[in-house]
Amino acid sequence: MVQAAGSASVAASIEDPLNDFRGSVQSCAEFLDAVRRSGRDPLVIIPSSAAVYGNPACLPVSEEVSLQPISPYGFHKAASELIAREYSECFGLKIMICRFFSVFGPAQRRLLVWELYQQLAGPEKTAWLAGTGNETRDFLYIEDLAVALLGLIENSHGSARECLVVNIASGTETSVLTLAETLRELVAPEKHISCRGNPRKNDPLRWWADIGRLQNLLPSWQPRPL
Repeated sequence: MVQAAGSASVAASIEDPLNDFRGSVQSCAEFLDAVRRSGRDPLVIIPSSAAVYGNPACLPVSEEVSLQPISPYGFHKAASELIAREYSECFGLKIMICRFFSVFGPAQRRLLVWELYQQLAGPEKTAWLAGTGNETRDFLYIEDLAVALLGLIENSHGSARECLVVNIASGTETSVLTLAETLRELVAPEKHISCRGNPRKNDPLRWWADIGRLQNLLPSWQPRPL
């Protein structure tokens, strides 16, 4: 079972943190308690986020580091993970927490890749980045994420009953400026890219995942390059 309900916006969590709490933490707790009361014994997948790491002290960041979220969204994901551990340790639920990094794909109509594409495909001669362009992310294509999730589910049978945490990412650090330049070559090579130099305080400076645990669990899984 996949508990995929909830919020998915850092900006919205800052504007209305209580609503984000309800959509993220409360919905997760209600779901897990429904599973507990059902008497069934499924594997429960809890999609989490790299936002729980905030600005990691060391990169690539592993699942073992202490969590330091810097946005309400990140705090609520961390709280949902804690509740998942509660239901695993106190009630015996089999739970896997999957920390997604920067996922993108063809149906996405929000977040950085889409916003850059819209600028490059639009009439303006310049595409603007809010920050310095040196910020980094770990981008993963949606189909690679789906293959990883299915593989983790299929390989979970007979595994120890625990609350397992896994980074789901490509394991490659890419700057926002590099992403923008890559998209520009595909969409509008004649356009300019400029940086406003105003990064948002609730956005991390650098993200790069240690995917050693994922690769140990799925040795044949290989993400495609950006």
